[in-house]
Amino acid sequence: MARSRAMSYLAPFLGVAVLCLGACMSTAPAPTRPVAVPSALPSAQPSPNQTQAAATASTATASASPTATPSWLAQVVGEGDRVTAGGYLLEWTDDRVIFCPAYVSFTATSGAGCQTSQMVFASGLDPRSVSGREHGGQWVTDYLQLRGTWSDSAIEIDTATPAVRPREAPWTVPCSAPASGWPGEPPLTGNPYLPAVLEDAVIAASDRYMTVWSGQINGTKMSAYVVGTVGDVPTERQRLEAIYPYNLCVIAVPFSWNELVATQKALDAEGRPWHTFIDRVSDRIHISMVRLVTEMADALRPYSDQIVVQPILTPDG
Repeated sequence: MARSRAMSYLAPFLGVAVLCLGACMSTAPAPTRPVAVPSALPSAQPSPNQTQAAATASTATASASPTATPSWLAQVVGEGDRVTAGGYLLEWTDDRVIFCPAYVSFTATSGAGCQTSQMVFASGLDPRSVSGREHGGQWVTDYLQLRGTWSDSAIEIDTATPAVRPREAPWTVPCSAPASGWPGEPPLTGNPYLPAVLEDAVIAASDRYMTVWSGQINGTKMSAYVVGTVGDVPTERQRLEAIYPYNLCVIAVPFSWNELVATQKALDAEGRPWHTFIDRVSDRIHISMVRLVTEMADALRPYSDQIVVQPILTPDG
């Protein structure tokens, strides 16, 4: 049972390709061609148990009443449009430059890389004219806010302003303390390992639950596990507390894991240049792409209630 918990937390670190100048683990100077290596960038994907539980999920259907005008429709970028983005400029092969919102480099002497789905070629600015650092003979700038024009599948940069990279706030538990107070955290040892027992119970009923996640309890140093359910919250809380009598928060969510997996499969089957992952905290499918185009927006609109659209490049102004 502990294996399912371990796999669900290892899953975000598996199976995403990154292009590096040089082997990212190497201390040798960067060679002249990119090399694909596994990424350490998070990408929440289903664990094997969750995939099996979702195998019988119904096929995805568009929302019965999708949002009339999703706000992300305003983020469509076309040829010649002004764009802005936050990230880094990296020296690349053949004297080219790429923009990357989050680069990967394992040591100061290794080459730097970028997740392939996030790479954007850039022109108009020499990275070495901007403050940054060497990575195996390759220059990587500090974090910048870029502005420019989208043209011929690249950014023509006009301005590059030093900026502070946004940081995600810690996850907080969305429940008030029980009337009797929080019961406390489980022991660190024991067989069976109780958090794994809780997760296995949730995975086994993926048609009723979103997966388990952990957050900080406001005003304390304690954490609690959070489970979203599409069922009756008091009933599900009672059922799960019988399995896990420690800090637990059960909340109502609009979509179960199985529902979002079915939609994710439908979106991936489109074969479009976007990357999808299920975010257990927001109970939505997050979809990233270099830029949102009209054809993508049309394909996504029927699922607007289930998704968060996150283009790397957004309109400037």
